[in-house]
Amino acid sequence: MPSLIAAYSVVGERQQGTLKPVLTTPIRREELLLGKALAALLPSIAVAYVVYGPFLACVELFALPGVASAVRLRTGSRSNDAQSS
Repeated sequence: MPSLIAAYSVVGERQQGTLKPVLTTPIRREELLLGKALAALLPSIAVAYVVYGPFLACVELFALPGVASAVRLRTGSRSNDAQSS
C-alpha cells in the first residue's frame, strides 16, 4: 500500500501540473522519490505498531494459555516463568 501511495503522489503532481517545479528544485530525482516513499511508509509503520500493541494485550487477556505463550515466544517477550525453565 505505501508503494501505491508514493507512486500516486508523483502521478498526482504530474496531473496537477506541480511536478515540473518540483523537478527544478536542487535535489536529485532519487532524493525526491525516496522522500515520497518515506512519507508514505513511515505512517504505515507507525499505524502497524499502534495496532500491534492492543493485539498483544488482547492475546494476553483473552487467548488460551498455549496460544498466548506461543505469541510471546514469537515476539520475543517472554514472561519470567518461561525464562526460568
